[in-house]
Amino acid sequence: MKVLSFGGGMQTVTLATMCCLGDFEMPDFAVFADTQWETKSTYDYLKWFIPWAEEKGLKILNKTKGDIRADALSTSKRFASMPLWTKNGLQKGALRRQCTNEYKIQVVQRAIRDMAGVEKGKRWKGDPAEVWIGISTNEAQRMSESQDKWVVHRWPLIEKRMNRHDCQRYLEAHDVPIPPKSACIGCPFHDNTYWRRLKQEAPEEWKNAVDFDEKVRKTRAAIKSPVFLHPSLVPLGEANIGEDQVDLFMNDCKGFCGV
Repeated sequence: MKVLSFGGGMQTVTLATMCCLGDFEMPDFAVFADTQWETKSTYDYLKWFIPWAEEKGLKILNKTKGDIRADALSTSKRFASMPLWTKNGLQKGALRRQCTNEYKIQVVQRAIRDMAGVEKGKRWKGDPAEVWIGISTNEAQRMSESQDKWVVHRWPLIEKRMNRHDCQRYLEAHDVPIPPKSACIGCPFHDNTYWRRLKQEAPEEWKNAVDFDEKVRKTRAAIKSPVFLHPSLVPLGEANIGEDQVDLFMNDCKGFCGV
């Protein structure tokens, strides 16, 4: 079984388009693991792209564990730790990241088992499932082997030696609109360029992120010390977002987010 982990961003849209247009083999299906906290621009894009891809033979399943924002602020649900910024003594760092695993990787794997008719807790038999991940050559450091024996990872864009600019050129050459950046609105890995753009172009979503940042400091995530969306350890609404930063998404080694 060959499955495309479809994040909805530049790289996976390019890979899905290549499959649809015959420039790469067709997977059995694709899975969009929806955290229910993507930007409106991403959801609007997917309303167009998913039917377009399905007309060309690529089935894209929309699967979700739930609303990651609501779950993170809930007092009744276990907190799947986000890489929120905090301070332990004098040392600044991020909380252990569990959200990618629980809201992305496990959702894709559950969809694969459902499609294969393998019930939860039952042993996978036969060859491992092949999960395609849309990492391009400029992000090769994010490649990581699967931790589960019944799943193997494959990186088709790496095989094709395509970087992010190659992806953009491919979509433009085939008249496919360029998708917006795909990621949770309030991901702590966003850099200042993202925050500035969100504040200027999507003020309601900026308010959404600022509101989350304020509320999360009142949850279980902040029991030992305050937590923040911004690495400066100040409330997002007060942070200096005028300075450029290193792309913190490079810390997402498994490559299931931001592609």
